[in-house]
Amino acid sequence: MERKLYLPNNSIVALTRWLARKINASLPKIFNYRFPITLIGIAEGGLLFTELLSSFLEMPHERGILRRGPDGSFSFPCETLPNQVILADCICDTGKTLSEISSLYKTRRTRVCSVVLLRRFAKGTACFFPEFQGYGISGNEFFVGFGLDDREGKSRELPDIYTEGEI
Repeated sequence: MERKLYLPNNSIVALTRWLARKINASLPKIFNYRFPITLIGIAEGGLLFTELLSSFLEMPHERGILRRGPDGSFSFPCETLPNQVILADCICDTGKTLSEISSLYKTRRTRVCSVVLLRRFAKGTACFFPEFQGYGISGNEFFVGFGLDDREGKSRELPDIYTEGEI
C-alpha cells in the first residue's frame, strides 16, 4: 500500500509546542497547582506524542502510561490515583477510548482534561471532544508513524505521520 506524507516531524514538533502553549495558558483555570498533575499517555499510539508534549509543558508534572489489559480493560499506571490528569493520545477517531478512560478517572474524583495531536471529524464520530486538539481530519485516512502502527506492525517508529489508504 502506498504511503503519503501527511505531517512531517518538524510540523509535529511545532504543533505539539503550540498545544503545550495552549495547555500552559489554560491549566491554571482547570487544575489546582497545589496538587500534582500527571500526564498520561495512551499506549501504544500516544506515547511518542506524550513524551514530546511533556518536554514543552511548563508546569511540574509526572508521567504515566495507560495500557489495555488482556481482557480489554484499562489498568491504571499507579496504585494511588492522581488528583489531576491530562490524557494524551496521538489521534482521536471515534473518541470511545478517551471517553472510557476519562469516565474511569472521573468516577474516582480525578480532574481530567485531554489533548490529541489529530482529531477526526467524520460523520457519526462525535462522542468525545478533547479539550485540546491539533489538526482536524475530515476523511477516512488510515494514519501510520509517530507512534501510530500500520496493519502489519512496522510503522510505529517512523518520525513522521503518513496516510496509508483508508480505515
